[in-house]
Amino acid sequence: MRFSSPYSHREMYPPEPNSALVHIRLLDRKLNMEKGFLDKVEDNVAIRTWSEATQHEKGDNLVEGYVSELWDFTCISVT
Repeated sequence: MRFSSPYSHREMYPPEPNSALVHIRLLDRKLNMEKGFLDKVEDNVAIRTWSEATQHEKGDNLVEGYVSELWDFTCISVT
């Protein structure tokens, strides 16, 4: 059984106004994904900062002269 469309291949795609709406939705999804990523990075930084401070206060696991590497992990630019 064959199904045929009354539309040509070109007409199967949404017209321009709908294309703009689809583009906006894709951009919104991308921004949400980027925000989610940045939220996770910020959470990780907060946890690591807390962990380093706790270890420093208790004298656990930090060798004398320890320098945090957090700045290496938090320089993120989303363009």
